Amino acid sequence: MTGGDFHRQLHDSLVNRVPGIRERYQEYRGEHAKIPSLAYLGALNFDYYVLQNKALRADSLLQPDEGRKIVPGSESELTRKMSPKRMAERLHSYDVISFDVFDTLILRKVREPADVFYALQEKLDYPDFRRVRIEAERQARLKRHALFGDYEVNYSEIWAEAERMTGISASRGMQAEFETEILFASGNPYFQEVVRELLQRGKRLVVCSDMYLGEERIRELLLHCGYPEFSAYYVSCDYRKSKYDGSLYDVVRNGSAGRFIEIGDDLLSDVRQARRKGFSSLHYQNVTKAGEPYRTRDLSPLIGSMYASIVNGYLHDGTHRLSKEFEFGFIYGGLFAAGYCRFIHAFAGERGIDRILFLSRDGEILLKAYTALYPEEAEKCRYALWSRLAGTKMCASLMKSHFVQRMVTHKTDQGYAFSEIFDTMEIGDMLGMFLSEYPKPEDEPAGSAPSGILPFRSRYTSDTELTARTSEDLCSFLDEHWEEVCAHYEAQIAEGKRYYGRLLSMEGEITGKRTETSGKRMEKHEEKMRIAVVDVGWVGSGAITLRKMLRDVWKFDCDVYGLLAGTASGPSGDSAASITEMADGRLSSYLFSASENRDIWKIHDPAEGHNMILELLLCSRERSFRGFAEGGQYHFSEYAEKIDAPAVQRGIMKFVELYKAHPWASFPISGRDAAAPIMLLYQNPDYISALLENSGIRPNIE
Repeated sequence: MTGGDFHRQLHDSLVNRVPGIRERYQEYRGEHAKIPSLAYLGALNFDYYVLQNKALRADSLLQPDEGRKIVPGSESELTRKMSPKRMAERLHSYDVISFDVFDTLILRKVREPADVFYALQEKLDYPDFRRVRIEAERQARLKRHALFGDYEVNYSEIWAEAERMTGISASRGMQAEFETEILFASGNPYFQEVVRELLQRGKRLVVCSDMYLGEERIRELLLHCGYPEFSAYYVSCDYRKSKYDGSLYDVVRNGSAGRFIEIGDDLLSDVRQARRKGFSSLHYQNVTKAGEPYRTRDLSPLIGSMYASIVNGYLHDGTHRLSKEFEFGFIYGGLFAAGYCRFIHAFAGERGIDRILFLSRDGEILLKAYTALYPEEAEKCRYALWSRLAGTKMCASLMKSHFVQRMVTHKTDQGYAFSEIFDTMEIGDMLGMFLSEYPKPEDEPAGSAPSGILPFRSRYTSDTELTARTSEDLCSFLDEHWEEVCAHYEAQIAEGKRYYGRLLSMEGEITGKRTETSGKRMEKHEEKMRIAVVDVGWVGSGAITLRKMLRDVWKFDCDVYGLLAGTASGPSGDSAASITEMADGRLSSYLFSASENRDIWKIHDPAEGHNMILELLLCSRERSFRGFAEGGQYHFSEYAEKIDAPAVQRGIMKFVELYKAHPWASFPISGRDAAAPIMLLYQNPDYISALLENSGIRPNIE
């Protein structure tokens, strides 16, 4: 066996044999030197073979969130700080107050500091630049240590290595990188207020940072982030001394006997070393470390970094005490809403959509998010009264089997009484007729009856529960009286036509002539209006029934497309209900479908409350729309969900606001990325159960 063969076999044994070891080693090796990497590899093998840590057997890429828990209450409460004013009072007794910069005064809009290099990679158009830039800094530090015994390199020394490795001129690279740092830097709102309070008290404030950028650039970054001038800027690369080994604190103190305090996020550099040098210290919880145990990792690198920075930064900067409902919308609904709106926007542009109809309740928050992201398109957007219930009733004569399935089959064995079912169908006047047509069998005693009255007992009462057995009789009754059932919806159909004629600005345009909309000239006056109908899901019945009404019943000459958050999933039993509509483009799904993101499609289970979770993320304080009535009246459900819908919506809108301001807001959010935070809910059934119980939601009745 040659030496090369031996090394390959050894590498295969130590690295490739166990997927979890391979993944972790390769990730670590990409950012560390050879000797520490080999030590880490040895530790991984010891952990697996000796300590029997079988978690290393699986590649975490396949299940990155396995076992990850979420906070059952308010996550922001975990890192809530005293008010900035009280903090200033606490610090008042110190002569010099020193602040760390990154992850304290300044928060980056990325999950990890090196993720800024992804943006630099795009700016410089250099593949794999994130890894190259990390390696250039590592090489510069090793060279510095070999020559001078410390690792405190400056910006120019790092870029001398980067220029050697890439061919990119150091001057160009340094300018591009610093511009990127400014773009991704934001002032920590908590410390912005603390600094203002302290300056009003006349305190001496300095910054102290282990960083390669130097005083001039650190000062510029802080000014950009809304901070005033500090009294002094102590940066490790300028003095070739660091907080990490404590030597930079000697420079800050400069022989003074006054009281000094260091405030920062690093337990070694900002706390232990500061105290060793006679400083007091105040530890500020790093926002990424605070939120990381509860964040999904099952995201693409860029969107994952953006998402984590938005959520961790807002929840854990110390300024907020947020409700569980707000956080539910912010953490789990924000990325979904932003991504779904981007999906709608792209679809509308590709298809030349003239009207975007956001169906009532589910569409309320989506309309708010969409117009916040794309205010220039507000004129083409409409909030449209519609629901699965209303569509099912009005399309009864066109889609009989759909009516029976939705009104009867889907409600069997769920504890609903006949009276509720007849009320939902809005044929309550036919309940007595149904009961009279199903008397008790003759061999069953009817009991005594007053003299002169024909003894009669119905097989059912209005309180009889709809089950698989009793539904057979109900279906037979509906079949025998079908025309009478459909007649109940004629007035709704007529009023619905008037409503949608006004909503679409199509009064007098029923022959198909298209008017100018949104200030744009139509290419051809006779072209059909193109309409996108936005709904949550699942078989697309909202969009399908509305399209049938618009085209087949009301004779509006238009093309209608349905956009769904997700389709009926594999476990739902309805997974094939709309496959042709999906195939020919009449329906499009964002999160998952039988052909897109099938891993989610297989996991998403309505029986586990997954449909309800998505619908609660799009909750509204408006009641469910039941249908149209004569005289321009609209009927709504008497039942209202208990969830604090305004708080959920505020959470979603706050995420949308922060997302829109993010440098990567131009990047599309895939349905798979948007689903990742929601899927974290799926593996925390106790959270789902509590949420559904507290909301008082009643599935399948409206």
